Amino acid sequence: MFRDGDAFAAAGAALCLLSAWAIGQAFARGALARWLAVTIMAAVLVPALHWMAHFNQTARGLERIEAYLAEPPKPPEDVCAMTWNFLGERYARMDRWPDAARAQAEAARLAPHRRIFLQWGIAATTAGTFSAAQRAYRELLARDDADPLAWLGLAGVSIRLGDRDEATRALDRLRGFAEIRTRRRRSAATSASSAWCGRDRSSCRPIRRAPRPAEPTRRARAAARRAGAVLR
Repeated sequence: MFRDGDAFAAAGAALCLLSAWAIGQAFARGALARWLAVTIMAAVLVPALHWMAHFNQTARGLERIEAYLAEPPKPPEDVCAMTWNFLGERYARMDRWPDAARAQAEAARLAPHRRIFLQWGIAATTAGTFSAAQRAYRELLARDDADPLAWLGLAGVSIRLGDRDEATRALDRLRGFAEIRTRRRRSAATSASSAWCGRDRSSCRPIRRAPRPAEPTRRARAAARRAGAVLR
């Protein structure tokens, strides 16, 4: 039922309800023998239980999906890409990381999207196949060399592979991203300050605090005490 199962589910449910109503009316009129009720119930329950038990086997179900992708008739490439991506995410949830990396690699081959490349790299890294993860990040950077997550992933797997040259190149590029971000923040702060002040720069003078009054010296305090004593 994997092939177009969702397309026929609604129509199948409607036909089942209509059939159940028609059979019930037939029994009510006495058109059918009562012993047929047991036979009809068995004919309905046995296939239903069979499919429920069949769909409960997750591994077998995923194998059937892969068979759907490999066997003729071949699905369209966009359907294959989405299905491989689904398999990769499902395998990742099951902690089957080598299978997840393999599925995401197939999905990236058919639909070279940034998200799929990152999922491929993460799955391959978790599976311990660092060379495959390095390939995933390199292919992503070949399409977009300004992706910081791809440079970060490439730096991590290159360090684990002992590829110092690639790791150094990736880390240098990440430092460049940090410097660009710092300059952008400063530029944004300057622009915001200019927009607040407007053309009149005199209104943007720094606020100067009033000087604190000097504390009285010892002589002044002594003189104040003597004056207080005289007044008393």
